[in-house]
Amino acid sequence: MTAWTEIDWADVLGAAVLEVARSGPVGAGNERRLHRGLREASPTGGVTKALDTEGRLQDQASQWTRSPGGIDVVSIRSAGDGARALGVECKVGKPDEVLWDAIKLGQRCDEEPWNRGLEAAALVVEFTDKELCERRAVRWFDAAVTQVDTIEAIERWPEAWYGVLCGGRGIRPTSLPRTLKLGSGGHVRHPGGGSALCWRLVRASPVGADINRIGVDTHGWPPQVSVPDEWRRQIDSAAEKAPERPTMALRPRRVLDKPPDKTIAEVVGDAEGRVWADAWDNRETVPTSFRLSETDPTRYDVRRSKNDALACANPPERIPAWCSREVAEALARSGIGDPPQ
Repeated sequence: MTAWTEIDWADVLGAAVLEVARSGPVGAGNERRLHRGLREASPTGGVTKALDTEGRLQDQASQWTRSPGGIDVVSIRSAGDGARALGVECKVGKPDEVLWDAIKLGQRCDEEPWNRGLEAAALVVEFTDKELCERRAVRWFDAAVTQVDTIEAIERWPEAWYGVLCGGRGIRPTSLPRTLKLGSGGHVRHPGGGSALCWRLVRASPVGADINRIGVDTHGWPPQVSVPDEWRRQIDSAAEKAPERPTMALRPRRVLDKPPDKTIAEVVGDAEGRVWADAWDNRETVPTSFRLSETDPTRYDVRRSKNDALACANPPERIPAWCSREVAEALARSGIGDPPQ
């Protein structure tokens, strides 16, 4: 892994998993508890810092039809030329979804600082003994397995790939890495037995540097895998049920050289004459942006995430608490309407 002279992410994650596993299994449907436990585990004495919420990479939609979502847990260390990060995707059970997460994170490992890339990526999965022995799944946590052939994994369990393509509601890869390399890992049995918390580092060739990626069809399937036409219809049907997303030209946004010492905000206009509030927290260089309501500037009707994902708010919603004061001050300086309370 890159730049591990200052910190070994395997040591960091292994210690965090050990601490979390001692509390016992979180159980199905409680992935947020697993996220929180990993964020709160602090085995490095302050050398690393976990984001309070999911993390977002710039250009996270690269090689996807839309952004595949945020990264469950991100831990950051300081470096001379910018922060470096470990990204972790978590699952409770669901062995059929692990390949998707491994691709999503593994191909973003490169030399770039956070939040343009990841220094390391990992999977953390809580499995029952039965789930861990699923014969069709990749043996992600078997130390003897050090490389995964992506196409072979899809061919072995096509129903699993079909399930995540439907679940993505229109989010599909536009190409795939040929292989995934598995690094350090381990598993910790929960008290009482019957389940374990497993972890494994994973990486692939970076999306921008891999000329041997595998193309996929419009439904997300590599040409080597034949699937029923009904599956394709169901994938299309699931995409049609995706939440409404606004379409608009994206204006350039200011990107800071480094995260600010505290949350800041500024108010800017777009080409259509609409007013936006851009807000940065003390962990990010790319802002979260809110298009202010034309009738009530204390609320927003479109939210643009750090990774450029857009979400409508209908009816308009209040500016979130983490940046409301800073947006209020920016509005006051601009003289536009009454600032949020």
